[in-house]
Amino acid sequence: MARKPEGLYIPIRADLSALEADLSRIKGVAQEHAKVMADSLRKEPGTQAHVAVIALVCILVVAVLGLVALAE
Repeated sequence: MARKPEGLYIPIRADLSALEADLSRIKGVAQEHAKVMADSLRKEPGTQAHVAVIALVCILVVAVLGLVALAE
């Protein structure tokens, strides 16, 4: 059994429903942006559209990693 440090001890419990709601919202936003970008790439394939896709993917990866780190 782990030894508790002396002093004030406060157990913290998390509500995973808020995390699930946030992940669901992020997924919806990602799907909307992916659809817009896919339509944009079909109409006008160019460097600017590709950079936008890469930027969105990076933002989503950072967001998901941040939420995973908070859940642990």
